[in-house]
Amino acid sequence: MTLGGRKAAKWAVWTLALLMLTGLQTAPAAASAAGPVLGAAMAVSVLLAEPDGTAGCGFMVLAGLLWDVSAGKYLGYYGLMLLGAGLLIQWLIKNYLRRSAGNAVWLAAAVTFFCRLADAGLSLFIWGYAGESGWAVVGELALQGLWTGCAAGPLCLFARFVRRRAMGEEPSSLRLRRDFNPERPRGRRR
Repeated sequence: MTLGGRKAAKWAVWTLALLMLTGLQTAPAAASAAGPVLGAAMAVSVLLAEPDGTAGCGFMVLAGLLWDVSAGKYLGYYGLMLLGAGLLIQWLIKNYLRRSAGNAVWLAAAVTFFCRLADAGLSLFIWGYAGESGWAVVGELALQGLWTGCAAGPLCLFARFVRRRAMGEEPSSLRLRRDFNPERPRGRRR
């Protein structure tokens, strides 16, 4: 298979998984207010598995658009929020973070919590519909973020597996000293 075919297969598997997870989260048996947002967890996992930031952010927008459709929001509402989150995550990865499943867990939880908090802020808090139950709403959103974070760990491992199978071994993100040479014999320097 050519390089282009392997890339297309990788993106097809990830998109199919995103569609299945979005359908699963909106199923009547699984629909609850504090259930995980599986599409956001998959999007963060793909963003961390894919070294190309542009393609990863595009996948975040796709996940946001599917979230818009499944939640009954205006098209682009969650898409723009996930695009901003994807750009922020790419900046964090470039400067501070490693691409790991542990980081996927807390990043997916934070993305879900803050996107849902912005939604609640626009629809409940600004118009005064939350009333005295505002902290209960925030607690429920934190629980939803926690469940999404728990789902992001296995999804990150799945996304990395698909990438490794399609594209081969990925280069390590560890930064080593420049003068490190594993071929050099160890011992005293002269």
